[in-house]
Amino acid sequence: FAFCASKSEQIAKPVTCVSVASPYVGDESWRQAVIESEKAGFFRYLRLVNASDVIPHGPPFDMSLRLYKHVGVSLRLENDGWSGSEPFGTFQYPKGFAAEVKHAHTNSFLSNFGWTPSRVLKMHSCKEYARRLHKSRNELETLYLNDKYEEYFREETKRNVRMISAQET
Repeated sequence: FAFCASKSEQIAKPVTCVSVASPYVGDESWRQAVIESEKAGFFRYLRLVNASDVIPHGPPFDMSLRLYKHVGVSLRLENDGWSGSEPFGTFQYPKGFAAEVKHAHTNSFLSNFGWTPSRVLKMHSCKEYARRLHKSRNELETLYLNDKYEEYFREETKRNVRMISAQET
């Protein structure tokens, strides 16, 4: 709904969507459409994911074996929230196939094979998400989603300039 709303001329931009514990929802063409809208400043998407929650990493593909892709900025909330010595979470933006494989493996069913169904349900529960968000509240209140997008697009521009420079030499 939010992505479609971002296409409307009658709605102020950017349209922002925040999802919690969302599994994969689209393929590469979906991702490219979202990225174009993000670059145009029409759409912002924050995905909240608990570290160790395997549900957001499935299903990895559809019935035709097309790989599903995540979109937007992902905030991976670490196990215990912010403790002062460790970060409360990590931000990620889709950066290519190798990064996706590494990220998906970290929280996949295969990496967490020894988990019981009750542990999987706990990590995916609203109560666990609320607990981690509450522990990270002070840090999160100082952050702005648009800043994360600007940071990513600035890095992407630098990468593109380096690639063009390397091709010219």
